[in-house]
Amino acid sequence: MQPGAVPLLLAAAVFLAAVPLNLAFLAAAPRAGPHDAPACARAAGCAPAVRGCAGRIARAQARSRARLAPVATAVQAGGAGTASPLVLYDSTLTQRQVEFSVEDRIKLAQMLDEFGMHYIEAGWPTVFPADRVFFVRARDELEPACFGKLVAMAPLPSAAAGPASTAETLLKTGAVNVGVAVNAASAQGDLGETLAATVQLLRADRADGRVVVHLHNAMHAYQNDAGAVAALIAAACKAGADVVLLVDTGSTATPWEVEAMTAHLQGAVQWGDTLLGVGCREQTELSVAATLYAARQGAGVLAGTVNGFGSCADLAVLIPVLQLKMGHALVSPAALAGLTSLSRAIDEVRVVLCRVCVCARAHVVHVCAVCVHSCV
Repeated sequence: MQPGAVPLLLAAAVFLAAVPLNLAFLAAAPRAGPHDAPACARAAGCAPAVRGCAGRIARAQARSRARLAPVATAVQAGGAGTASPLVLYDSTLTQRQVEFSVEDRIKLAQMLDEFGMHYIEAGWPTVFPADRVFFVRARDELEPACFGKLVAMAPLPSAAAGPASTAETLLKTGAVNVGVAVNAASAQGDLGETLAATVQLLRADRADGRVVVHLHNAMHAYQNDAGAVAALIAAACKAGADVVLLVDTGSTATPWEVEAMTAHLQGAVQWGDTLLGVGCREQTELSVAATLYAARQGAGVLAGTVNGFGSCADLAVLIPVLQLKMGHALVSPAALAGLTSLSRAIDEVRVVLCRVCVCARAHVVHVCAVCVHSCV
């Protein structure tokens, strides 16, 4: 026998032994017709097995579209009809991980308005001079309908400083909607009186505008002293606040705890015309679920950011679930179809700002905390 013949004989034996198995597998495979695959697969001359797989995928997609068709039809007709109206409160522009330029904020405000956001938190003019510049330019450059959605925020002043200066600065911006933020965890002493006095000053002579109150650390404060939080909310409602937003700043509450708190406060406070809102944070990756639980218990204002920017609840996830799964007609079908484009546009602005404006300040290689990419 020639050298090297043994390996060749062994290889041939293995091949011949595998032939019956291959034939059995091909005989058992489902027969795919010429119309089971997309046109591109037939034109490319794909193997029958590949065309059969593509056909099964296409049929599964068709079944999925058929299941979603009744829901989409109900949304186009105006929602489920029984779900209470909800208000979207977007705070993408005020997240400070990236300092948006005035031009970028004007452009993003236009995009958020066209999408259908009801409130757009646009700046803290009493804290940041650039925000005062933004409101001056926005008043001239934005359409009145878009400018009418902007919210100018300020921290609640101390009792010693008095609310007059804060209210005056907010009103000088010309913003239609204004608001104050208070740390609910320090709900003691004359905090309720200071809040009520500030809201009353902002409310005076503002027939068309809205007054928003942020209660930061609201969930943590509620767990420690539910009565104090209820009293603080009652003071804001009585003073004329249009929205009281309960912010879980430290992401301390589970979705079912947020749901229980929302249900309790609905009955414990005389809300009148004031809307209860929630703003959940993402440190424990439960913000979307907690917001949905609150909406199920009657929260009328849902806060967040597009793409979850700033560790807030992701409106790009919340809106489709609320509209397609829970029957709330929040935005038009055309806007919902363009949600992916809005998400990408905002993310592109964020990444460009991170790489050009923030990372260019350093001349060493580091990891940027905003986009979690290695930048130079």
